[in-house]
Amino acid sequence: MPQAIYNHYVETSIYTSEFDPRNAEQISMRIDTTIEAGLPFLVAVARGNQPKGPKGFVSEKIVGYASLDDWTDQSSIYRYTFELELYVHPGYTSQNIASCLLDRLLEMANTGYNARGGYDYRNDFDYLKTGPSRVIKTIVLLVHKEHGEKTDETSKFLKQFNFSCAGHIAQMGFKLGKVVDLFFYRHTTTEIIDPNGRPTVAL
Repeated sequence: MPQAIYNHYVETSIYTSEFDPRNAEQISMRIDTTIEAGLPFLVAVARGNQPKGPKGFVSEKIVGYASLDDWTDQSSIYRYTFELELYVHPGYTSQNIASCLLDRLLEMANTGYNARGGYDYRNDFDYLKTGPSRVIKTIVLLVHKEHGEKTDETSKFLKQFNFSCAGHIAQMGFKLGKVVDLFFYRHTTTEIIDPNGRPTVAL
């Protein structure tokens, strides 16, 4: 369950905005909402976990996850804009897990993206077999840094996946005795959007 990964960052870092950990029900609801919206919620599983039994289930070690969520709602001018959430288990950092998750997610979200591959992807169900059911034009990633901290490594990593820094707000938050700066990174897909179109979902 991604709950333990997320809560680690809630309780020990400035990388989440919350102070209180999420319970299992809240995480399950978040996953269900994402799936029902036709958007990706991908998990990375430690190598060596192979499906067993008649239905292919196994107790898996989840080492990271990535998901997209609506920036606002489907009835607004931002209906093609989505926020990326990406976290890796603290015991599995620097093992290319974030790269694999981001690569696969962008392959699903952007028809013009050339995936790198190099990892196993398994989906035994109908979920996103043909990609997200929503048109995705802009993906936004919010990155928290301690005030004055350099972003060189973050920018270098994200540039590999065509994310660019689109904004910076200094002293945006305060947590664990730290002053937090907020950086906006943006990936623009190759999808063609008609600016004259109106939302198909009512408010």
